Amino acid sequence: MNGTVASIVGQDKPRKVLRDSIRLLGRRYVEPTLAAFVCEMVAVLYDPRDLTEVHVYHEGRFVCRALSPEHLAAPALRDNQRARREAQATRHGHAHHHGGCR
Repeated sequence: MNGTVASIVGQDKPRKVLRDSIRLLGRRYVEPTLAAFVCEMVAVLYDPRDLTEVHVYHEGRFVCRALSPEHLAAPALRDNQRARREAQATRHGHAHHHGGCR
């Protein structure tokens, strides 16, 4: 996620903060900050294209960004996009290429 609200398009029903995580879409999301909100209901916003992290809100206020331990070893979507842009710039003499695969 790039941090802008516009990029965070998924919103699920309110979730209860468990003792060590939030569960969403069959995944756990952890962040030490959540310890202060155990048993509280929170809103969880996420980018369905990048489920490595979610943004957590309590009573309309941003609380934290929680990460999925299952995905920490895998690169995030933005990391893949950055790497692709850098590789394309190198291959094409810094020419910016738009579009899909050829």
